[in-house]
Amino acid sequence: MAAARALRKVAVLIGTSLSLLPLLAQPTPVVAATTGTLFGIDIHGPAVVRIDPGTGALTPVADLSLPPDHLAPGFMDTLASDPATHRLFLVRTVDDISSGFPTRTYELVTVDSRGGILSVSSDMGRPVTSLAFDSSTHTLFGLTGDCCPFQVVTVDPISGSLTHIADVPGDTLSFMAFSPSTHSLYVDSESFAAPPPSPPVNTLVSVSTVAPYAVKSSLPLSRGVNSLAFDTALGMLVGVTFFPPHFVSLAPTTGAETFPGSYDFGFFLEPGVALDPATHTYFKVQDVFDDVQGPIAHIASINDQTGAGVLGESTGTNLAALVFETPPITADSIRADVRGALASGAIDNAGVAAALLAELNAAAAARSRADCATAANLYNAFINNVTAQSGNHVAATTASQLIGEAQFLVANCP
Repeated sequence: MAAARALRKVAVLIGTSLSLLPLLAQPTPVVAATTGTLFGIDIHGPAVVRIDPGTGALTPVADLSLPPDHLAPGFMDTLASDPATHRLFLVRTVDDISSGFPTRTYELVTVDSRGGILSVSSDMGRPVTSLAFDSSTHTLFGLTGDCCPFQVVTVDPISGSLTHIADVPGDTLSFMAFSPSTHSLYVDSESFAAPPPSPPVNTLVSVSTVAPYAVKSSLPLSRGVNSLAFDTALGMLVGVTFFPPHFVSLAPTTGAETFPGSYDFGFFLEPGVALDPATHTYFKVQDVFDDVQGPIAHIASINDQTGAGVLGESTGTNLAALVFETPPITADSIRADVRGALASGAIDNAGVAAALLAELNAAAAARSRADCATAANLYNAFINNVTAQSGNHVAATTASQLIGEAQFLVANCP
């Protein structure tokens, strides 16, 4: 029953979609350039695939099929990425019929995004419907799909074992979005406190991934939100509202909603979502009905600042989840980000930028000779200076991004 309630949001989307298929719009297939790689789960492969969001072209990365004495695998609608090690994480549902008595298990599958090599955990013991990876602490987090209550857990990438860290209130939850700079997970929590016909109440719930794992709820949202993602460059949450579907941005601290743009999502959406913070591109799986094959996945690409979006060509299949693998953070990439911030005006003083770059140059030199203690001191000095300039000569969201990157480099040396 709990699992059925957890899937209610997707079911409502699909049911309404089928009745409104003639109204679907198909925008011109154009897509913004990106700086990393978009991956997804092809349900029919089944496989992890690399996706060109504009053309819809899929490149197989890893085979996810099972032996013949198993039923076709199912997949939770989630993918997570550790860009530093090029690992992708997904949850596979396995129904073993070899003994004649079907048994269901849940496996954590880890895929090398470069070579397709995969490893599989033992039974996780319960469904995990959402995953997020904190690169600075090398921690994989999950959200359980069986309530009540739902739980945020850490997931051992090798064994798949789960460790409880916090309970999340609500009767149904959206998928998680993660803020690495504040070490916070966010979900839309929907509660049916009052009996029908009273409407459900949606709140934005944040969970700190640092002890004591504080859980906070916003005031009720004006619109319930699914498919949350976090733009680390802007320090902003984005998502899509329930019907009618609209692109929405949310303030992480208050849940205050704004509705940029007027992109037409049509009426047939899937849960898959990812975000490229470098280009502020929000990717969403949007199905278009084919007379022969039925609903087929396309990738909608939305600029999360303006709300303007375009729809890519057909992928020819159905996709269970998306994730965007960003380029790894390096001593060179953080310096490039400072230069880019100066060029864009996010750092508005050349002297401040020069001082920050001097610290980063010294830290990079220490890293190159494996002097991690000196590098950490220099990066911490950089963090202190960025913090002091945040909201002054460095835009607050840029400061948050740079601090998170420096923290990652301290934790990952050489």
